[in-house]
Amino acid sequence: MPRYKTVCLVGSLKFLEDFNRVESALNAEGVICIKPIVFRDNILSILEDIKHPDRILKESRTREEELIGTKMHIANVAISDITYIIDRGGYVGLSTAVEIGVAWALSKEIYSMEKVEDPAVELLVRDGVLSPEKLVEKIKAR
Repeated sequence: MPRYKTVCLVGSLKFLEDFNRVESALNAEGVICIKPIVFRDNILSILEDIKHPDRILKESRTREEELIGTKMHIANVAISDITYIIDRGGYVGLSTAVEIGVAWALSKEIYSMEKVEDPAVELLVRDGVLSPEKLVEKIKAR
């Protein structure tokens, strides 16, 4: 049985729609995809957040949930083959930069959806900028 590549999505949860779109595109092509945990107690709150993504981190997560989610997602980066950065407009926050640093230290493949605006973080994106579709093509070509 072939070993499937696992992609860990990292980025700001203010781009939740992008996370969901990329996850769906990768899953549709048979790529295993891991994304950050969104702590919410009901689907209506999540749907409301999609309309107002700037509220997700400000209003929906407690400090404890943030710590748990960060710790779990760093573990997800470690078990994945590829780290894919959801960085609309090149934006990468501090938590995402840490996750990228972990991926870099573990010699993971690292791609970004767009060119990362922070030069220090850009240096860690060793494998370049790829659209989700091009990432699927690259994985399937192996």
